[in-house]
Amino acid sequence: MPKIRDKAVKDIHMSFITSSFLITKNKSESNFLNYISKYSPVHAIVIKKKNIAKKLLISKSFFLYIFNISKLEYISLLWRIIDIKEFGSSYLTSSKTINIYNEIDLLTKILRFFNYMGWRKFGIEIINFHFLKNKNYDYLLSQNFQNKIKKKQLNDLLTVCVFFFYKHNLFSISKKITLLRIKEIEKEFGKNHINTIKINIRLANIYLNNSDLDHDKLIKAKHIYEDNLKILKKIYSYKRFYLIKVLFDYTKVLRRLNENDKAKKIIYLLIKKVHQNFGHNHEIILDFKLQLAKLFGKEDIEKSVEILNEIIPKQEQKFGLLSDHVFESKNSLALRYRNLNNIPYSSKLFLELENTATKKYGPEHLTTLRMSKQLAKNYTLEGDFPKAEKIYKKILNVYEKKFNLMDPILMEPLMELSIIYKKMKNNKMFKKMSERVLTIKNQSKSLT
Repeated sequence: MPKIRDKAVKDIHMSFITSSFLITKNKSESNFLNYISKYSPVHAIVIKKKNIAKKLLISKSFFLYIFNISKLEYISLLWRIIDIKEFGSSYLTSSKTINIYNEIDLLTKILRFFNYMGWRKFGIEIINFHFLKNKNYDYLLSQNFQNKIKKKQLNDLLTVCVFFFYKHNLFSISKKITLLRIKEIEKEFGKNHINTIKINIRLANIYLNNSDLDHDKLIKAKHIYEDNLKILKKIYSYKRFYLIKVLFDYTKVLRRLNENDKAKKIIYLLIKKVHQNFGHNHEIILDFKLQLAKLFGKEDIEKSVEILNEIIPKQEQKFGLLSDHVFESKNSLALRYRNLNNIPYSSKLFLELENTATKKYGPEHLTTLRMSKQLAKNYTLEGDFPKAEKIYKKILNVYEKKFNLMDPILMEPLMELSIIYKKMKNNKMFKKMSERVLTIKNQSKSLT
């Protein structure tokens, strides 16, 4: 979470005001323009005008301004004042009125913003409403649709749609769209052009993000990275961050393939190159060291812990106590202390992470519940079954409110509770939980 600085807020505020000429001043936007002459959403948040911030954020016109902001990351401040479900639901309703031929740019901007904020559930629902026909997305790629919009608009739309598709494990459509775009871009620019390299790397990321335990997809991603890095190294030096980023992402593939020594060698090289070209204190070095900590993993847990304890204070100073960077590193550290059998300290960290997630996202958010589950696992390892039971019951209650009672997601807390009740010799509850697990499992089988 970025720190709030008065100057930055003022800059954003002025960006909104000076970009107002981009909007046609018709009647439907007159109220918005009156607001924007006084406030930006971020400015309104900072000066505690939450009602104005909400009115600005829940408006189509907001998206006509959003990409003229010099510092888009400050929009992440909005989690402080608005419920994600409320915001997403509002746009689900309003997006259904969008004419996809006349307002394709607006639809693309909304989807980009939702992707940036991580609101992928609502983003995929918007895409589904407009483009999911007969249980597939063929309409999006049909000649009928493509003939009605400009080529650049189509490219922009397909680019953002791919992000939602592969984040929802829709591998086939993600791959299909990206392969089509590779063919078009390669035809226009040639195989060795940077635009072709970038779209190829995107395909590698699709294989990586949808790989799970699929070794073949990881190998495919690895080969794409290696083929394109050969070209990229000829046209870019280590003074270009894109080369550094691609190499860094390549190490994530190597880590998944357990080629840790090769990945470590690249990370140490990247640290050296960033030191030489961008200075010793560049923030990306903290990301490199976090990856190093993960690469050492179980083979040298103490070295991993040493690295994490080094970078966490620097991340807190650089990004803030509630930042995702700190959250990820503390989560890794907590897992490593568990592996070292230092369960009390691991639990202390998971409790801090649970509190952080509660502040950022709320007590029933999946990220918060994920930390709660880790804490419950520690209590189970310590033999403190009543504490573990209390957490899993809380998680189960949240799931029962959010999901259908036969949803497979309920199986995890039910199974954990059945294990706990068995250890507590509570046969009645053990039987009850086990029967519910079996019922959900049988229904899931019948639907496949």
